[in-house]
Amino acid sequence: MVSTNTSDIDTVKNFLRTPENVDLSDLVNALGIMNVSLDGPRREQRIQTILAAVPLSAFFTLLENVNNMVTSSTCKVLEKLLQSMSYESISSLGLKEYLTIGLKHDYPEVRILALCQIEKCLESEESIHDLVKSPLFSAVLECLGFNDIPTSVRVSDFIVKIIQSQSGYSFLERSGVIKMLVDSLSQDEEDVVIVLIKCAVLKFFGKLSEIETVDFSEVENRYRLFSHIDAYFLSDHPDLKAIIPAALLSCIIVSPPIYLMILWASTTVLVANDFPTQEMSNISEQIYRKMGGNPTPLSTLITNAKTSLEELRTTCFATMQKIAIHPWGKIEMSNSKEFIDYIVNRTTEFSHRGKEWKFSIIQTLCSTPDAENLIAPKTLERLRQYLREGPFYVRTSGAVALESG
Repeated sequence: MVSTNTSDIDTVKNFLRTPENVDLSDLVNALGIMNVSLDGPRREQRIQTILAAVPLSAFFTLLENVNNMVTSSTCKVLEKLLQSMSYESISSLGLKEYLTIGLKHDYPEVRILALCQIEKCLESEESIHDLVKSPLFSAVLECLGFNDIPTSVRVSDFIVKIIQSQSGYSFLERSGVIKMLVDSLSQDEEDVVIVLIKCAVLKFFGKLSEIETVDFSEVENRYRLFSHIDAYFLSDHPDLKAIIPAALLSCIIVSPPIYLMILWASTTVLVANDFPTQEMSNISEQIYRKMGGNPTPLSTLITNAKTSLEELRTTCFATMQKIAIHPWGKIEMSNSKEFIDYIVNRTTEFSHRGKEWKFSIIQTLCSTPDAENLIAPKTLERLRQYLREGPFYVRTSGAVALESG
């Protein structure tokens, strides 16, 4: 067993005082010896010996070194020095500032080290209160926007542990954290940090929707999250647009059927215009496929379009109209006998507004140049015949009997 000796500690101390006088390889060797020594039976005594000579804050400054070997070796030592310390102890030593810096470090190992210490707050409610009220919590949320998957996943899991019960969510709401997160979605996007925070917030709410004890429809009713999300489909920032599908799909998977329709309609208002890009079309299809249905999302839309609830009927019509814009939507609809029989059957809709919606949906299916390449000729002719007759055409009783033939 290699033991920590004075020369190893002195090497670290000398580097902290005059880094130009210490070779980086010597520093790495000293940190390596220190790390191994902290695995022995006299671990606590060795920790005290090291910290008596080199304070924890000094070890954190070593993480600023550009040498990856020094950074990695320092992380290993710090992990063992902090292992037995509670969040309260770390906080009382004034190390929150260093944890915040660590969360923003370029090196993933440093970010994970900082997160490990922050996660200790879960041991007591007081520590959780302390965390969410401090700037450190904003730095934690910001980590969700990183492209580093291990870091973002760990942060997501950590946040969910704080809001994994109704009482946990209630605490975040009472303390103003939820409102703070929603408000951040309205901030100007010129600052790249704000964009990262928005990405983090979207991921946060996606995770929140997966918690069974939290009624996410109530969260939406109170904070109108999707009014913000809609706008991001037109954002110039690719990071924001890229995170939207994942956040939405989390919400969609756990939402009740009627809420799915409302959500889908609200998102597609801006997902697709008359000429959607391939990117937007792919996003729309991804959301559609996750909607589920009996047996398909389109079947569920048709069923709900026949109900007497006007708000739901309108939502379903709007959703079908938006689906019809996309090439994949034209194929989906034209290949569904159930849909074609429903949409051209004039006896399935009696309201003035409903007839206008059906006409608009068929018009959208047929109006684009790619319709002839995507829709079978016989089906396309049935649809065009409907358009020639107009939205309010009334057939004779004999013709009606043949309508769905």
